[in-house]
Amino acid sequence: MAWLKDVTPRAQRILSEPVATDPKQVEDQLSRAKTLQSEILKNGTLIDSVRQATNNLLNSLEELSPTERQTIESTAKDVESKYKNLVDTISEKVHDLDSASGLVKK
Repeated sequence: MAWLKDVTPRAQRILSEPVATDPKQVEDQLSRAKTLQSEILKNGTLIDSVRQATNNLLNSLEELSPTERQTIESTAKDVESKYKNLVDTISEKVHDLDSASGLVKK
């Protein structure tokens, strides 16, 4: 899935950035993280489409061996797992930056 491969390095850059101490920098980090979070959540429909296409494929190809069926299911589950991990980690980063934003303003 091209989008997931594209967004993962961008997310890793944001996730690996230490929280700044300057209020303006924290706000910039928070803004970038929220923008990426929004993009990730918006593209959740792609993951839903993968799940649906997988189910449709498996239902239409009854002659698949158990190994072939498992391979197809595994690929879809891998995509879903990567997406969920991305959602969880970027949400945690947004939360951390939001908390830090309140602290550095004081």
